[in-house]
Amino acid sequence: MKQSFKTIYFFRHGEGMDDLRHEFGGWSDPELAPKGKKLAEKVAGDFNKKKKHFDIILTSPLERAKQSAELISMFTHTPVEEFVYLKERNTYGLLCGLSKRKARKNYPELVKAYNAQEFIPGAERYEDFKNRVDTLLTKLLQMKYKSILCVTHGYLITTIMEEFLGLSREKIKDGAILGLKVEGKKYKVIEYKGLTFSEGKRTYDSERYRKFK
Repeated sequence: MKQSFKTIYFFRHGEGMDDLRHEFGGWSDPELAPKGKKLAEKVAGDFNKKKKHFDIILTSPLERAKQSAELISMFTHTPVEEFVYLKERNTYGLLCGLSKRKARKNYPELVKAYNAQEFIPGAERYEDFKNRVDTLLTKLLQMKYKSILCVTHGYLITTIMEEFLGLSREKIKDGAILGLKVEGKKYKVIEYKGLTFSEGKRTYDSERYRKFK
């Protein structure tokens, strides 16, 4: 009998060099830190132990995600393709890639605006990002693959949970995994790790996440 559903897994990359250098991330493009590389290798090993097979690994084009995807691919022998819709949300705008210390010194007005949840030039507004995630899900459902691993970022996984699954994200760790079974346009969570969430009323953290509406 022909399979009528898809499984789509989302994996959040691990620690990047921007974390170690205390820089603003977003669309900056640092490499994975050693800890992030070890995390990707561990996740790949866990997939192999569970005999979890993916037809394709799709990855954000940002280096920290690409390196994670390539490491998982090396251990699981799964092909990798870049997919621009998996890119992180750019909440930092002009602050991307800047040292937080230097930014506070040289661009205090931008840091003040960010901390006040105000729009920063160059940033991606929440509604625009939500529409991008909607397009991402539509495109994933249209693909021929039945089992997909998406290597991506924290804001993107959070938006899927908040806007398309009706879940309020509480915490999301590096290396978090969200596994979905999709039949038609119905999504069901079949596995998660490194995530805590609740149903119903949104938490303070959940509301704060929507900055730059």
